[in-house]
Amino acid sequence: MPGCRVGVPRRFCEIQLSVSVKKGMGRKLRHLSPGDDHLVEITCRVMQWRFLLRPSTQLRNIIIGTLARLQERHAMRICGFVYLSTHCHLLLRPDSVEQLANFMRDL
Repeated sequence: MPGCRVGVPRRFCEIQLSVSVKKGMGRKLRHLSPGDDHLVEITCRVMQWRFLLRPSTQLRNIIIGTLARLQERHAMRICGFVYLSTHCHLLLRPDSVEQLANFMRDL
């Protein structure tokens, strides 16, 4: 059979013509069912797991100031947050997917 290497079983070289391709994803990337109060956990990590968020008073003030400004701008309810040297965790209560997307875009 053309295109089949020596020693490879024939069944692995056959072309499947009846492959059904599904358009789109199985569910939306950010999905919140309407009408519920949601608690969302977000994890963000720095590039290449470098220790870019080293603890300091200046970094602490920047993080708290940034979260406060974004909370006011997007009316996001922030339940908690933890910033470590390589990543952060946020507990948020968004009203909509758009609100969550806009908050994370600006963060």
